[in-house]
Amino acid sequence: MAGGVEVEVKLKVGDLLDGQDRFAAIKTRLEEMGASLIHPREFEDNLAFDFPDRSIVRAGSLLRVRILARGSVLTFKGPVVPIPGLSGSGPTAESPPMKVRRETELAIPFEETDALIAIIRGLGMEQVYRYQKFRTTWAWKGLHIMLDETPIGIYVELEGDRALIEAGAKALGYFPDDFITRSYRDLHLEHLDQGGEGLDGSRSADRMLFA
Repeated sequence: MAGGVEVEVKLKVGDLLDGQDRFAAIKTRLEEMGASLIHPREFEDNLAFDFPDRSIVRAGSLLRVRILARGSVLTFKGPVVPIPGLSGSGPTAESPPMKVRRETELAIPFEETDALIAIIRGLGMEQVYRYQKFRTTWAWKGLHIMLDETPIGIYVELEGDRALIEAGAKALGYFPDDFITRSYRDLHLEHLDQGGEGLDGSRSADRMLFA
């Protein structure tokens, strides 16, 4: 089990199809930077759970089961909190916006995923959101760099301390004005509001799937 304060931002690469050249350039840049490949491209199926009264979501928290071929991860994330010098002070050059929240994770073998979900449902919770992506994970000087291919576009997610996030973003050709602090669910809802639809042909707000 692991826990602590998570500090992260997302960076938009481009659309799923039209952004492939930019995506390839970022991977080349990571190699030039000396970044290490931690996990090759892998498929994720993410399930978010809540009580019928949506008390977890209303508290600004998240309970998620992330399903991977190499194992699943149960994650609880607390509400986004303003930490001096990290968030809540506006998009200034000294303190660009970043998402900061406490999280606790528990990894389990893949074959125990069904049992975990049964326990969650047995506690009275239900699935409230599902989203998928392909993720490739790199590490650079202690910074985790995730390349995410999602049904609504390609993103880079940076996770680490503030200075490393800023340095990593700059090395990849991004600036503080490019930082995105919204969740994938928020980005999905924004996509739907702008007239988009899912790759599965639906405009459902409770799932973001490839097919």
